[in-house]
Amino acid sequence: MESQILRWVQNIPSMPSVLGESRILGWIRQGVSSFFPKGRGISTSIGPSLGKWLLPILLFACVFIPRVSLGPLVPFYSLDLRGEDIPLLILTLVVFVMMVQRVSLFEVPSVERFFLLFLLAAEVSILNGLWMRTIDKPLLSYFYLLKWLEYFLVFVAAVRFTLDEKQPRFLLATFFLLGIVVAAYGWWEHFFPAGKAVYPNYYRLFERTPFHGDANHIGGLLVLWIGFFTGFFLNTKDRARAAIFLISLIFVLLPLAWTYSRKSYFALAAALLFPFIFKGTRKRLIFLLSILTLVSLVFPTRISERLLDLGEAFGSVDPFHSSWAANWVMWKQALWNFDQFFLWGSGLGSRHRLFYESQYILVLTETGLFGFFSLMLVFLAMVREMTSRFSKRMTETEKAMAVGWLTGGVGLLVHNMSCVSLTVAKIAIPFWFLTGGVFAALKAKQKPSP
Repeated sequence: MESQILRWVQNIPSMPSVLGESRILGWIRQGVSSFFPKGRGISTSIGPSLGKWLLPILLFACVFIPRVSLGPLVPFYSLDLRGEDIPLLILTLVVFVMMVQRVSLFEVPSVERFFLLFLLAAEVSILNGLWMRTIDKPLLSYFYLLKWLEYFLVFVAAVRFTLDEKQPRFLLATFFLLGIVVAAYGWWEHFFPAGKAVYPNYYRLFERTPFHGDANHIGGLLVLWIGFFTGFFLNTKDRARAAIFLISLIFVLLPLAWTYSRKSYFALAAALLFPFIFKGTRKRLIFLLSILTLVSLVFPTRISERLLDLGEAFGSVDPFHSSWAANWVMWKQALWNFDQFFLWGSGLGSRHRLFYESQYILVLTETGLFGFFSLMLVFLAMVREMTSRFSKRMTETEKAMAVGWLTGGVGLLVHNMSCVSLTVAKIAIPFWFLTGGVFAALKAKQKPSP
């Protein structure tokens, strides 16, 4: 059984290009190719430069630029223009033109195929919801679908703008800088609070402008960041670089602690325990866990207080005094008639996000088993792509990226249990940005530059 599983993981069949084989794109390509002859224009001059700088702008914009309301979309809901929307639109147009010109681009067909399957499942759930009359705001549902399409386009752009081996390094350096800047803002807000504590005796970071009640969301982002660069700390042989990563992890840990997000604490614990499965780095991992634990206890993080309150939180049945009790109430309400919509779901956006504090419950109830398993196939395809690298000879950096991505991914999967992490732009866009950059970096040496 073990050998069959390993054989299945290691032997990924060659798949044709998902977007390159699209008939719709083929028809469009035939119609406009005369305006953009191959080897000239945006593909060889403006395109790569735009992609190189628009991706970092997109990454920082999704975290720091506040959304701007454009007015009511439907009753009780407004249409917002987010900071990442304009850079992403330009990126999409540039990628499209480069594909029309048939520029040689990196791709990950296995992941893209299942992502498109999930988007199809979401569309089917909307049509089923309209048929069953469980969707009362169709326009809102299609905007939720558009948000998922944006995440797909972030991944596509991050992969396809890797025209040489330097670009992935630039993307990963940008992700590293994002975590440092977010943490620096957290340090500043901790010592210069912008308001009074919302909770008694707890001033949660990232709750005020330019953020919008994002303590849990930024907590999830920092879990992903710490998990990823833990892979670099564990696999870097150079002691100076390892020391830099260690200091950076400590620097980012404290703002995460000051979010007082227990779901982020659990996700971080799962992420940092995961690397024990890798041989050769366990002593350094124990050292890292010891340092981070000591820092958490020495500095005024109040993590111990939050964890000591778990007994009361789990034991309480009052949803107004326990977030865990409130979660159970919402999940039961979301699943009360699931037997009637178990296959296709009640429709993406049908519940209006009133009942969810779990990405899995959200996807399961709104898109049904079809959508839920489609999303799981997306993750399975990514894990398969990543773990297959371990059967090949990898450099120190490549192994660090692979271990780091898996570590951060485990943290995000746990965070998803009690937060809609993959729906929130401040987590989802950095995740797909990072994933595209890592996959492109691992493919860069397998394919010659165009």
